[in-house]
Amino acid sequence: MSSGEEIRDFTFIDDIVNANLLASTSNRTRPGDVVNVSGGSSISVHEGLAINAELAGTELNIQRVARAYGGANRNGEACDHAAKLLGWHSSVTIRESLTSQLEWIRSTQDIWTPLPANAA
Repeated sequence: MSSGEEIRDFTFIDDIVNANLLASTSNRTRPGDVVNVSGGSSISVHEGLAINAELAGTELNIQRVARAYGGANRNGEACDHAAKLLGWHSSVTIRESLTSQLEWIRSTQDIWTPLPANAA
């Protein structure tokens, strides 16, 4: 079983878009350059779920499943190259990004709730 203690680095979509825009307009990058970006949060899955529960104001129904074959204990990226080459830095904290995601889910719920996959 997955313990939930695996470390992940979650990245906000706006940060990814910003990094790509900077890379596309930079005269310091070349086709094929690899530039890692990440949120810089490095938190456990369990901690991320606890933040989600707090923001949602409810207890989450967490179902633990077997760990994925080859699953890593820690995933994350070093962003030093992005900072040096593009001047890029993550713009939000994990809490800010999860708050924005929850707000988006709530604001679009009328669109995706009626979809057949979500029907009871």
